[in-house]
Amino acid sequence: MAAAPVAHPVTFSSRLWIGFANLSAEAARLMRFAGRTFATMATSLPPAGEFVKQCVEVGLQSLAIVMVVSTSIGLTVALQGYYTFRQLGGESLVSVFAGMTEVRELCPAIAAGVITAKAGTRMAASLGLMRIKEQIDALEVMAVDPYRFLVLPRVWASLIMTPCLILISVATAFAATYGLSTWRLGLDPGAFWHYTVTYIHFADIANGLIKGAVFGALIAIIACYFGFHAAKGPEGVGRATNRAVVITGMVVILVNLVLTNLMYG
Repeated sequence: MAAAPVAHPVTFSSRLWIGFANLSAEAARLMRFAGRTFATMATSLPPAGEFVKQCVEVGLQSLAIVMVVSTSIGLTVALQGYYTFRQLGGESLVSVFAGMTEVRELCPAIAAGVITAKAGTRMAASLGLMRIKEQIDALEVMAVDPYRFLVLPRVWASLIMTPCLILISVATAFAATYGLSTWRLGLDPGAFWHYTVTYIHFADIANGLIKGAVFGALIAIIACYFGFHAAKGPEGVGRATNRAVVITGMVVILVNLVLTNLMYG
């Protein structure tokens, strides 16, 4: 009678190696998806109707949330800056602190976060449903490029609308900071604007918009990738949507660190 095979326990190092291998394979597939997306962008334009629809979903439908969050951030920055600089006798520097943090970091992060949570989830879920209903396969069978008709409108819309939302976020947050600083905290409006114009430059705004364009492209590509590769069934669409949001958040944070170092390091 043959002896039963001995089951060897899976060690922590082997699990770590398997996880790393799976992550590397996923990253490689994502890079291939992004490469094909950029190649399609270089050779064709998205359908105009679908592009406008995606601009509305990415931009206009996220506008109210961006403004509410930006107002809250602007008020918080004013309070934190005022009570911090007051200990050093530099209350008038609140405008510099607010401008740099809001223009360079906070407002791009706000816009990226809102678009990821609202538009990114919709992209992943909608494409995931199309995948499990075999609509994407049907497009390929009919010799219709799904990248041009499904991915490009979402990528272009996110790439264009994210910087627009960042501009609105900056204006809203800074208006909230100015209002609270001058009306409630008693700072001089002239000094507030003097320090703002002196220390906040056009390059800071341009860098924030560049971040927005990069974030927008990343959000759309990652969301579309996970939607394209959703597993069968509603659970597969749910997992794809969840993974899209988590991975997008991690990637945006890492890319923001790299861009900040390149721009201001």
